Amino acid sequence: MAIKLFITGATGYIGGSILTLLLNSAPGKYDITALVRDDSRAQPLSSLGVTPLVGSLDDAALLEKASAQADVILNIADADHVGAAKAILSGMEQRAAAGQPAPILIHTSGTGVLLDNAGGAHPSPTVVSDKN
Repeated sequence: MAIKLFITGATGYIGGSILTLLLNSAPGKYDITALVRDDSRAQPLSSLGVTPLVGSLDDAALLEKASAQADVILNIADADHVGAAKAILSGMEQRAAAGQPAPILIHTSGTGVLLDNAGGAHPSPTVVSDKN
């Protein structure tokens, strides 16, 4: 049975690279649904065997439903979109409440941090470590 995967940001730089890797590494292993902004981005994904879901990160109900149906969620579009993160977490909670296995969430973003240009001048007092 294919692993159900829901991805945001599949047409972006990082998400597109991840999607390509998934499609090429194990054909048929994943049943992939990808959030896309419009039909012009949906068609190319459909031709690759990906199920496009037209919407945006502001479509909370859409994100909740897709997340509730997924074994793995890759939120690659925007790590700072709080509404989308909450909707995804809500969908994950719905899945668990229905007695299904807890899904895996990978939440990341990338190149936007290069636009900050803070140069380390504004460090955060919060230190995050996998050790604790």
